[in-house]
Formats: sequence, C-alpha cells, structure tokens
Amino acid sequence: MDSSFSQLFSLEEVFERIGSRSLTGLLHIYNLRDTANIFFKNGLIVAAGKGLTEGEDAVRQALDLKEPRLAWHADLAAPMPPYKPIQVAIGDLFDRHAARKAPVEFKNAALPVAPPPMATEIPQPAPPPVLTPSRGSAGMTTALPRLEAPMTVQASKPQWPVQVPNPAQASVLGKTTAVAPLQAELPSLKKPQYSFVAIDNPRQRIHLVKESTLVGRNPACDITLDHGSISRQHCLMQITDRGLHVKDLGTTNGTKVNGASITESYVNPGDQLTMGHLVFLLEKD
Repeated sequence: MDSSFSQLFSLEEVFERIGSRSLTGLLHIYNLRDTANIFFKNGLIVAAGKGLTEGEDAVRQALDLKEPRLAWHADLAAPMPPYKPIQVAIGDLFDRHAARKAPVEFKNAALPVAPPPMATEIPQPAPPPVLTPSRGSAGMTTALPRLEAPMTVQASKPQWPVQVPNPAQASVLGKTTAVAPLQAELPSLKKPQYSFVAIDNPRQRIHLVKESTLVGRNPACDITLDHGSISRQHCLMQITDRGLHVKDLGTTNGTKVNGASITESYVNPGDQLTMGHLVFLLEKD
C-alpha cells in the first residue's frame, strides 16, 4: 500500500480492509500540513498519535484530514512508549465517529398557552371615621380619632468602594500601604522537548534545545551533520504548541517522514525522519 493507494480507496475503505483482513502494521496518514500514525494489530487499533494527541482522539482527527495520503508499513509494531496502548475495533470506531458528526435534530414542541389573567377586585379605600358628638360640661365637643405616632425610617448609609491610596497619598497620610497588583502573572507554558536517535547508532542522539533549529552540513547551522547526503542548509525544525514541525529547505536528497517525501510536515514521537541518507527516530523527552 503506497500513496497512490489512497487515490483508489477512501480512508474508511482502507480501515475496513485492514480490519477485515486482520492486518498488523502502521498506517501513516498525511497531507501538506498534518501527519498521523495509526498502529494495527490483528485488525484492531492498538495505538495512535497525531501531534500531541494520542489514542482514539488522534484517530478521529486523522479521519477528518483533508485530501489525505496513505503509506502502509506491514508488521511494524507500535513503540511502547511513547504511545499509550488502546484497543478499538474498526466498526465501533466508525459508529462513534458517525454519531459524533451527526447533526442534532430539534423538534418544535407545543408550548403551553398561558391562561388569561383573572380579574382582581380593586380594593376600595376605607371610609373616613365618623365623628360622633359628645356632650361635655363646656358644651358640644367632638371626639376625633387618635393619631398614631409618626414612623421613623433610618436610611442606610451607602457603601462606597474603598479606594487604596497610591504611594504618594500614603506618604502624605504618614502610613505605609501595600498595594496588591491588579493581576497576577500567569505561569508560562513549557513546550515539550524532543530528541532524534540514529537508527544505525542508538548512542548518537540529537537534542532540540531551541524552539527553532536549523539543521545542515554548514558549520554555521544550529546542528551540523557532516555527511555527503546532507545539504548545507537541509531543514528547519520548530517546536510549536501543536508539535514538532519540520520544513525541507529545497534540498538535493530530500526529507522524508516514515518513508514519504515531504516539503513541510508535523512529526510525531515514534516517526522515522530521513534527512538525505541518515535515518533518525523521534522521541519526546
């Protein structure tokens, strides 16, 4: 199965053929910007990775790649580590993937009609008190209704925000005021570090300690590879939040990821990166 195989069959058909034939190996899925590795064992998905995403989430993201190309490496087992093991059947994966992409149906429910408001009786004011005349020693007097003592209402004092004096005001007041910062500094996110291990010499290891690393035969490069198949400026490696991005700089012998030639692509832990005739395995520290 090579990259031309993806022109004859869809990605779903390739998955079904692998599952129906109980194949074991690595399915490398890639396009101009993304790459993903999916490992099969006897037709079951046992490991997957795409950038910093692993497991079934990486498989679902691989299924959503636009215009994917495929490369099949038979009998290639999943590296343990870096990928965490899973076990997913092809049919179950497609069922969950289809359910996730299915549009949500909304049904119009009949809303209950609120009854008209009931008429309420308007309270009538109480009739004024009737003045009853009473006869006293001084003649006619009138008994008036007794007035209640007036109610005293105490208004609550408004709560104004307390203003913390600045250092100049504090010196005038003769006090020392510690003013807290408005916003605490957010901790910086630490990006993962990567290293390349030579396939033919595992003791040879290349560590990426910078976010942007230039690799080539020129001694002025960040990493110098003194080999005839390496161009003077071979490729540029950048550590991003999404993963490790590798860009070929128009070399003579090219750059490959898992055997597929690339112009630029993301490389996942466990991928084989070929620069010229040198083959390296990517690991995440």
